[in-house]
Amino acid sequence: FCVFVFCVFLLYFALHSSIMRLVAFLASAMGVGALIPQHNSTCGLEDTGVVDCENPDLGTCGNACCAVNITGIESESTTDVYDKLVAYLKSGGTDGSFDYVTGPDAHGHNPSDDLRQYNISWDFILQGTHTTYPGYYVDTLDFAIYHDADENKNQHSNAKTFSLRAFNLAGVHGALGDHGQSYKSIAYLAKDAFGHGVELHKIFGCGIVEQQ
Repeated sequence: FCVFVFCVFLLYFALHSSIMRLVAFLASAMGVGALIPQHNSTCGLEDTGVVDCENPDLGTCGNACCAVNITGIESESTTDVYDKLVAYLKSGGTDGSFDYVTGPDAHGHNPSDDLRQYNISWDFILQGTHTTYPGYYVDTLDFAIYHDADENKNQHSNAKTFSLRAFNLAGVHGALGDHGQSYKSIAYLAKDAFGHGVELHKIFGCGIVEQQ
């Protein structure tokens, strides 16, 4: 029985891979390749010069991980930042690799994302995931949105800007190295969701130790 299940499992992925290649070929032939997600948020296992993959981490959190402060997010309030981030995760992002995590766990735990009632340094906390393609490695993304606006407004528009802390942890056990994926997932999301005017400041993991 186990051999049968394993064979079915292999057949599924073989068919899935073939179908994806066929879809890509047909899309290219019909001139609609731009409609197919290009999975630009994935670094891959080879060094192909993909942008923002130059910060490989090696076991900083046991598994590979990366913590980044994202600053310069133009918005009217932290609520707007939260709403935009949640909407982005739910949409999957431009390449469909992201998702929003909510709802109770097996024991009914389901804390709120909204921390404003506690009058602390953070207004919102939330979680998401990123899935690589191909390979389908699922990493956990955690976010905390600072209460206070940035001290320096956007010099060009004089708009208020806010900051959030983003953390990525490789999800599969034994992921000592990440080929730069932990930082890449955060950088891709930051620029895709909030625009290329944001700034990213590595604070932990992200290959910082290896680069010293």
